[in-house]
Amino acid sequence: MLRICVVGVACLLTLTSCGGESNTTERLPWQGISGRDEGNAERDRVYRVRVPSEWTRRDPDSHVSITDTMLALCSFDIEDPAGAVHIAVHNFPAESMSDRIPPGAQVSRWRQQLGLQDPLSYTISPCSHGGFTGLCLQGDGHKEDSPTAILAWAMQIGTKHFRSLETSDSTVQSKLFHQMRGDYTIKATGPKASLERHQDAIVAFARSFELIEEIPTQ
Repeated sequence: MLRICVVGVACLLTLTSCGGESNTTERLPWQGISGRDEGNAERDRVYRVRVPSEWTRRDPDSHVSITDTMLALCSFDIEDPAGAVHIAVHNFPAESMSDRIPPGAQVSRWRQQLGLQDPLSYTISPCSHGGFTGLCLQGDGHKEDSPTAILAWAMQIGTKHFRSLETSDSTVQSKLFHQMRGDYTIKATGPKASLERHQDAIVAFARSFELIEEIPTQ
């Protein structure tokens, strides 16, 4: 089974990391990621993340609406001799606290998709970063009868930050805050050998993922 030391992942994903990001990660360029539109395909940059230059990025058509949360905000492919790793980034804007999907529910859905029923086939660890907390799932399963490994994060913004983003001064700000307070997920899937080979870069990618704008204080 694909395994990353749970303590190591927790250290990488806590607000105060165990030693910080490597110099290599810090030198990687930032890339902006837009949130969802409101039916008109007009999207604001909401997130930023450090991305290795050898990864291939894929964005949705700028003229097509992505209000459907099953559609990714963007995705990345990592080519590998053992098979490509696919990374998908989603967010789930919420009008109210009660609309949010618990990280545990996201993890359960991923486990079901890959048939991760045996407790020995996966691990789940808590994580927090950039005002968000959640769960990290890693394991080995099957997708369409093909062996598939997964390394994924389901993140939810803290209650205090959510409340701060409920109040806005303008329609433009309201639209941006709606995206900022939404949950987000990062899911990497692919052959076990490929995911293991690139796991450090994937974890660093997830660790660098953050909101572009600061969360206002109440």
